[in-house]
Amino acid sequence: MNKDGKPLTQMEKIQIMMQEYSSVRTEVLDQSKIMHQVFGAGGTVAVPLLALIFSNGTKLSTYVGLFLLVVLILLMYVIARMMTFVARETNARLLEIESEVNRLGKSKLVAWETEHGMGTGSDKRRIDTIFEPLLPLARVLRKLLISN
Repeated sequence: MNKDGKPLTQMEKIQIMMQEYSSVRTEVLDQSKIMHQVFGAGGTVAVPLLALIFSNGTKLSTYVGLFLLVVLILLMYVIARMMTFVARETNARLLEIESEVNRLGKSKLVAWETEHGMGTGSDKRRIDTIFEPLLPLARVLRKLLISN
């Protein structure tokens, strides 16, 4: 019901869903920022641990450093998995909202997650974009290694 006590119009439903869509997209961006901060902090903590491991200290300091580094790596893995779960859940909700908004609007009004979100090949495109410039170098190295 709207504020007049009448059933919601399709336009009002779309507006409400688009507000939720905007809110969920903001959550996705916030999660991404948190992930970067967590891994930045993890990298910062890893540096002194690596110094402890590779310093000429005692065996005990090396083992303590290795143990703490393994704990840090496991912690980063758990955090990454948790963040991935949240990302998949928010992606699923965004897809639901897109589908419902497009159905109510009888046209493609929103399509970001449907066309570019998780599960659409965007991960492969990201990897290709990152590593594609390195392919010529890899081919040259391969030829050098095979020719020797």
